[in-house]
Amino acid sequence: MNIIIFVALFHKKIRSPTAVLMQGLALADGLTAFCTFGFEPYFNLDYEVIENVTYSIDDILDTDTEIKDFERLVGLRFPYCVMHYCLTNLGDKFHLVSILLTASLGLQKLLAVACPIWSKIQINERKSCIVCCTCFLFTLVVNVPRLFVLVLVVGR
Repeated sequence: MNIIIFVALFHKKIRSPTAVLMQGLALADGLTAFCTFGFEPYFNLDYEVIENVTYSIDDILDTDTEIKDFERLVGLRFPYCVMHYCLTNLGDKFHLVSILLTASLGLQKLLAVACPIWSKIQINERKSCIVCCTCFLFTLVVNVPRLFVLVLVVGR
């Protein structure tokens, strides 16, 4: 759906600074979904069960009724675990981009209501594109050191 929204917002009749931010939002949401769920069927083939964990309600509530809930602790082999780690981190980064773009949309609408003439003159598609790119770049630059933690751990 995000791809359809992204493409639909290219239509010339609805092209506006708001449409540019919504395109960025659709792109960020689509990338978040892809990084989170896109490779999961592929990873699911290589999960290795490490341990089955059993919990009872007695552990939590101190009653005589026991409900067993089974959880599996799973792991991935070397090349897949790195890929899963990086994709999970990228999914988190794109989700943050989505939050920043939503806040930018809200700020843009606030300015349109508070200063209608100024916002009509000052806010254009080019500036919205700059805000969109800044949100993507800021999030990636701030969170890049997090990816190097993996290099330090795996490199030992």
